[in-house]
Amino acid sequence: MGEEFAASVPPRFDVRVIGTDTVKQIDIIKDNTFAYTAHPDVSELTFAYTDADIEPGMHYYYVRVIQADDNMAWGSPIWIDYQGE
Repeated sequence: MGEEFAASVPPRFDVRVIGTDTVKQIDIIKDNTFAYTAHPDVSELTFAYTDADIEPGMHYYYVRVIQADDNMAWGSPIWIDYQGE
C-alpha cells in the first residue's frame, strides 16, 4: 500500500470515489495540510488534481472522503520526491 517515486513535473492525481452514501466532503491532503477540498454531494465522482504549488523536495499526499452518514475513507499515502522542472 502506498508508493514512493521521484518526479520532475508537478504530480497529477486522477481520483475516483464510489461511496455507499452521498459524499459530503473530499480532501487531498499534502504534508498534513489541505491542498484541495470539495463538497460534491453525489455518491460517485471522478476528477483530476494537479499540484501547481509544489516546491522541490519530498512530499506526501492522500485522499480522504467523508460521507453524509459520517463514515470516512482514506487512500494509501503517496510520497513524491519532486525534483522541480
